[in-house]
Amino acid sequence: MKKILKTLGFLIKLLLLNFLGLAITLTFACVFLKNPRDYTLELLCLSNLITFILIYYFPKSFKNLLTKQSFKLISLKTTFYISLLGIGFSILLLTLIFYLDVFFPSYRETSKQIFTLNNSIIHLICSIILIPIFEEIMFRGIIFNFFRKNYSLTFSIIFQALIFGVFHGNSLQVIYTFIGGIALALIYIYCDSILGNILLHSIFNLCGSIIIPKLLFINETINYLLLIIGIIIFIFSFWKLLFSKLFYK
Repeated sequence: MKKILKTLGFLIKLLLLNFLGLAITLTFACVFLKNPRDYTLELLCLSNLITFILIYYFPKSFKNLLTKQSFKLISLKTTFYISLLGIGFSILLLTLIFYLDVFFPSYRETSKQIFTLNNSIIHLICSIILIPIFEEIMFRGIIFNFFRKNYSLTFSIIFQALIFGVFHGNSLQVIYTFIGGIALALIYIYCDSILGNILLHSIFNLCGSIIIPKLLFINETINYLLLIIGIIIFIFSFWKLLFSKLFYK
C-alpha cells in the first residue's frame, strides 16, 4: 500500500507540474500571439521546457531523476541498427494506422496535422528533434526510471508505455504509442543511454510525418511491398540489436 501511495503521489506531482507548465505557456500564447493554434508544436516544446525547469527546482527526488540520466554516446553500429529499426517499426505501425483509420474517425484530424508538418521547417525541428528529446527524458528518463526503482522490469516497461499512450489522447494514437513506448523502453535498456531511444523516436517521427505517408497513399501494391520491406527491416534490425546481445555477449 505504501508503494502504491508513493507512486500515486509521484504521478500526481508530475501531472501538476505539467499542467502548470502548460498554463504558463498558454498564458504567454494568449498575451503575445495572435493565432496560438498556428504555433501548436512550438508551444508544446515551450511547455515541456518550462515543465523541466519546474521539475529541476521541485523536490530532490524529481531533480535526481532529471539530472541522473545517462547520455553516453552510442556506437555507429548501434546507431545504424536503431535507425533501421525505426524505419521498419514506422512502416509496420503506419501501415496498421492506415488500415485502422476508418474505425477511428476522430484520428483523421490528428493525422492531417501530422502529415502537414513538412510545410514548416520549424515544425519539423520541433517534431523530429525537440519533441523526441523532451518526451524521452520525461517518459523513459523520469517515469520509467521511477518505476524501475520500485517495481519489476516487466511491469515498468508496460506501465510507462501505457502512460505514454494515454498522454497522446486520441484512441488510435493510444494503441500505436503504447506499442512504441515498449520499443523505446527496450532500446533504452539495451543502450543504457537515453540517446538510443531519442534516436529511435526521432526516426519514427521523421518517417511518420514525411516519408512513409507519401508512399502509403499511392496504391495497394505499393502498400503491400512497403509492408514486406518493413517486416524484413524490422526483424533484421531487432535481431541485431536485441537477440544478438542476449545470445552472443
